[in-house]
Amino acid sequence: MFLNRDLSLKGYPKTYMAGQITGVEGYIESTAMGLIAGINASRKLRGKDFVPVPENSAHGALIKYITESNPEGFQPSNINFGLFSSLKERVKDRKFKRRLIVERALKSWKEYLTRIKEDE
Repeated sequence: MFLNRDLSLKGYPKTYMAGQITGVEGYIESTAMGLIAGINASRKLRGKDFVPVPENSAHGALIKYITESNPEGFQPSNINFGLFSSLKERVKDRKFKRRLIVERALKSWKEYLTRIKEDE
């Protein structure tokens, strides 16, 4: 794919991408990529280290998808449960499994926000 994990272009690390051009589908997803690109560009300009978005958060799952998918036959995607990494334990009940995935995603997202705020 053409993006680094910080949403900068491979070969042009000072250029960040956001919105649908990144390979996400949907208003919320496009806005989310803009948020992350903005955070990462701001951190780079201020000399701060890159802090990767956790892959088991919604933002991180999308970033993993758009940066690591096979470019052949790539299809833009909304966020969906299929993009999240598997749980450590096997859970048969679909609703309960999704609840656990959401709880893990929210916890990871909060930890990410705390980490980037600590650098301010």
